[in-house]
Amino acid sequence: MTRTKLFFAFALVFLPLAVLTSAPAPTDKLHLAPGGTVKVDNVVVNDAALIDENRVVIVGRTGNAEDIENAPAMNEGVPNGAIIDLAKKSAQHFANQHTTQIWGASSYGGRVVTGATDFDPFLRIWDIKTQQTTDAIKLDADGIRHPVRCFHKSDRLVVGALEQLLVLDSSKPKERVELVCPAGVEFLSDPLAVSPDDAWIACTGSEHDQVVCFEVATKKATVVEVTPKDAGQKWFADGLAFGRSGKLFVCRHGNTDEVPEGKEEKDVPAERRGIVRIDLPEGKVVPLNMGHTSGPCGCAIDGTETWLATVGSHRAKPKPNAKYVGELRVYNLSSGKLAYREQLKDGIPGWVWFTPSGKRLVCVTSDGRVRWWDVPTR
Repeated sequence: MTRTKLFFAFALVFLPLAVLTSAPAPTDKLHLAPGGTVKVDNVVVNDAALIDENRVVIVGRTGNAEDIENAPAMNEGVPNGAIIDLAKKSAQHFANQHTTQIWGASSYGGRVVTGATDFDPFLRIWDIKTQQTTDAIKLDADGIRHPVRCFHKSDRLVVGALEQLLVLDSSKPKERVELVCPAGVEFLSDPLAVSPDDAWIACTGSEHDQVVCFEVATKKATVVEVTPKDAGQKWFADGLAFGRSGKLFVCRHGNTDEVPEGKEEKDVPAERRGIVRIDLPEGKVVPLNMGHTSGPCGCAIDGTETWLATVGSHRAKPKPNAKYVGELRVYNLSSGKLAYREQLKDGIPGWVWFTPSGKRLVCVTSDGRVRWWDVPTR
């Protein structure tokens, strides 16, 4: 056999093997396995945060999420919440010594930080190991309510205070950096998000139709309008999530369904869908042609930036007088295709996360229900 023939024979044998052993192409199908559900009774969730692989914290007030007519004022209410252990499927009561309902929760470095209202103007720090409140940082700023987010690489945190965001270190609470409202924005509001490299902070502005992104080092603000062009009405931002690369993903919705009744999703232009990406620092809005039939409430990106999970509402009629049901979706970010979809029979979730390992997907509804799924890894 000549060298040429030997070479081609070798290639025919080993080329298929090389193809099979190369990195698999991203799949457009994801099969999630139900992991469990924990329902915390008598709590209305205002905010929630992932603590680690096995724990989630929910905060808010005592009450019934469906009893909207008897809801207390924003700066009133009995504080309530819980730390949920996913492995044990158990919940531990958590109020962190607040005296009014809690509006913000975040976690970093073995602690949970919570914020309430001007009637209880303290950031309170809970040590997970000792299971006790270790510090209370006084806030001397108007805000009515105080959402909070921890940084990812330091003990700094950011708290909302109406006309500004305050960045501070819990070990030096009096040394505060003020990020003030930029021109054209009347006030700053939740949700808050901090980029994985701690370089950017995002929040909503005015009537939630603006996303305001602060570059931490320079304090420079980029203001982005989330309303699609020629929409005829304002759209609002509900959920903000940074990916590992620093790209910001935003959930937005209008006063009407994202997919009009009688239309298919494929017939709705991408710029009218509920999930967009904001590329910083230029603030460019990139429609992703992803969303729900009614509207998204929250989103999350896994650590590999392969999957984008969204939670929101789906237009359906599963029972009398119920027009919408909760829904979980997972999209493949590279292809833009829907990889997983599940309607949730109880509640419309507002928060969702991938755990640090990427092996779990967790979501929370305002009535205190925590669900999670096992995510297959390659």
